[in-house]
Amino acid sequence: MISLQNVITTLLFSSRKMARVFFFLTLISSITFTACRTGKLPVTKNNAVMLYEKQNYSEAVKMLEKLNKKAKEEEKKLYTDMLADSYTKMNDYKNAAKHLKSCISLFPNKREYRLQYANMLMGMENYPEAINQLNEYIALVPGNKVAAETKKMCELAIQLQGQGTGFTVESMIDLNTKYNEYAPVSRPTGLYFTSDRPDATGENKNTWLGTEYADIFVSRVVDNEFEKPRPVGEPISTPLNEGVCSFNEQGNIMAYTMCKDAGFDSSCAIVVLRRNRGAWGKPEVLSFSLRKGFVFGHPALSPSGNTLVFSSNLAGGEGGHDLWITNFENGNWSTPANLGSKINSARDEMFPVFTNENTLYFSSNGHPGFGGLDIFKSIKVNGKWRKPDNLLVPLNSGGDDFGITFNEDGSTGYFSSNRPESEGDDLYKFTMQTPPLCKIEGQVFSQATKKPLANSTVYLTDLVANKVYSIPTDERGSYQAYICYDRDYKLDAYQKYYTNNQPKPRITTRGLKFEKTFTQNFFLDKWVIDEIRLEGILYDLAKADIRPDAAVVLDSLARILTIHSYLVVELSSHTDCRGDSAYNYNLSQQRAKSCVDYLVSKGIEKDRLVAQGYGETKLLNNCACEQEGDPGYDCTEEQHQRNRRTSFTILRTDYKPLDEPEFGEPYLEPECN
Repeated sequence: MISLQNVITTLLFSSRKMARVFFFLTLISSITFTACRTGKLPVTKNNAVMLYEKQNYSEAVKMLEKLNKKAKEEEKKLYTDMLADSYTKMNDYKNAAKHLKSCISLFPNKREYRLQYANMLMGMENYPEAINQLNEYIALVPGNKVAAETKKMCELAIQLQGQGTGFTVESMIDLNTKYNEYAPVSRPTGLYFTSDRPDATGENKNTWLGTEYADIFVSRVVDNEFEKPRPVGEPISTPLNEGVCSFNEQGNIMAYTMCKDAGFDSSCAIVVLRRNRGAWGKPEVLSFSLRKGFVFGHPALSPSGNTLVFSSNLAGGEGGHDLWITNFENGNWSTPANLGSKINSARDEMFPVFTNENTLYFSSNGHPGFGGLDIFKSIKVNGKWRKPDNLLVPLNSGGDDFGITFNEDGSTGYFSSNRPESEGDDLYKFTMQTPPLCKIEGQVFSQATKKPLANSTVYLTDLVANKVYSIPTDERGSYQAYICYDRDYKLDAYQKYYTNNQPKPRITTRGLKFEKTFTQNFFLDKWVIDEIRLEGILYDLAKADIRPDAAVVLDSLARILTIHSYLVVELSSHTDCRGDSAYNYNLSQQRAKSCVDYLVSKGIEKDRLVAQGYGETKLLNNCACEQEGDPGYDCTEEQHQRNRRTSFTILRTDYKPLDEPEFGEPYLEPECN
């Protein structure tokens, strides 16, 4: 490692604050032009092109906008293209979208402008119009996987709007300013973050964005409140450009990024320092990060401090800026190795963060996301990093979302974003809902008319807690209720004079990572005054006892009669033709009575039940066998089985019980313990 003081002494740095763009997309710093110097430049085509090529975008756009107003066709093409690119690199989505839309008209054969325009629309969270532009692009470039994946994420963003995914997010208004605050790091004593606010060390500006250079700030926690942030001070704060820091778990090793305008072979490098006896030692620049022509930054120390992941455009990667890993071995950091194609994409991966030795969070604009940089999570299993998961909204947005950090409780933390409602890069606090609450909603309809059935009741059975809850619907037959994570539920619906003949739906919330809304509609049939067969009620030969398998069926009937307390029914039992007719009649009567007695034992009023045995008098087919030669003698066993049945028939629907029964507890709040 190389002493930072030696680097500073050898190289005369005149700049300090870090180019925010480095921490986003390009990880390069810009050539410094003072405001005074650029202000004196005449507004000419050559000067505008010079400023643009020197990546002095904040000054270039001022000159280009003036020139573009009076430009003729060919020059307008040049200026509009440079304006679109400049605003894109400045993360000014609104102005970038404006000029990219013009580029689509000015350059009809350059299809990539439409894709770039869609990306800017996503940055403003205008997902419907982004989808329109992506459809246009896909029609021009069929089979483009990037466009197809981007469209899917736009559709998902629309689907998730208004729904939670296990997190709540709020802006940290006490720490945010009109300047940029980003890349927070939570420590027990306070919050570290990077900012280009005026009270940082140094005086020079980053001409890429027209902002000051950045410093690392810390806001201490006193009485559960953040104090006014201040620069961390020496030996970290210097006339250079520092930011995006990381600590090991003990807090005695710190790594951060340092950038400059001239002197380094690399634009940005990684610095590590160690705390000994309560004081920080000398900062050391990692020698591999001084490699000419490459940019290094965003160091993330593992909890042990022996592993460091960082972002770089080193050769041999997957494209753009990749995540690389190095280990501290025998007093030195090893040669960096690429984390591979599961983590890295053809575009940019940056802002890595360890939560443990095998869990890595980072931001990417190459994996499918909602626009700009999105935050992803990957875990290492058997030494290999798994495909990363997008953390979804509200942690991710159409803008750049990056630099996540967790508090000690593991369920709260902070991140940074330039989402549409922010003022530049702002800090946000998130709270994880553990476990996540889910929601069930839907409507109850008439099967015949398909019209809503007002004031119905939906019954929700918690199969884990073994409880039944009643959920009333409104005038439109609509209902909704919150349900618990890691549960299994069964649903049914009720409306007077109607029955649910559909299979009873089941839902499960097991294994869900985020909130989810389930939709379940019901279509009910009106009661018909006719015989309804009870499938599954079987008897032992020549017996009338209720078998366990038959009891299950009768329990379902008892539930129906409990809910529909106005019904009076006949329980009827039938036999096949075989045997003496008088015997069959008596046997069927005993069986019908057994069913009635069972239902009475389950709380059904006796005067609502009529037991009626019919013997073999109501055959369902032509299997009679009263005398020799009748067709029943030739019937199969299956045909005879059809006639051996128990059924119920609704006799009346005007029964008035002494006390209106209540089935199911009113569902107020989910009991998730």
